[in-house]
Amino acid sequence: MFPIITKLNRALIVLVAVAALYAPNAAQAQGISRNLSGTAWVGGEDITGRPTKLGFAFQNGGGAVMIDAVSPNPVKGNWRQDGDQATVTFGNCVYRGRIQGDRITGTAQMNGGGRPWVFVVQFAPPTPR
Repeated sequence: MFPIITKLNRALIVLVAVAALYAPNAAQAQGISRNLSGTAWVGGEDITGRPTKLGFAFQNGGGAVMIDAVSPNPVKGNWRQDGDQATVTFGNCVYRGRIQGDRITGTAQMNGGGRPWVFVVQFAPPTPR
């Protein structure tokens, strides 16, 4: 039997596949470059008080797409990078993290305040074409 693939898992698979189309070079695919443009990252967050899945696609030009367990559909936003610091902004929340090799760790918070939560995502290399 094939394992059941949830809607979130399918969305994360699509997110990685889309990012593969935007991967600018082989060095970035190997995690050598810290430039986020055209990459996908998957991991988790504790927004609900328990671990849930999280994924980002950093598009060329500053657009971002997030897939998470809380939102029923992919969420569009924007990203910016300043050295090893990344900020990803969506309509109702902001993720701020530090890029360390193939990992981004940080905190996120709703725009009106409230309890911040922790997230960790890891570089998802593009699949070979």
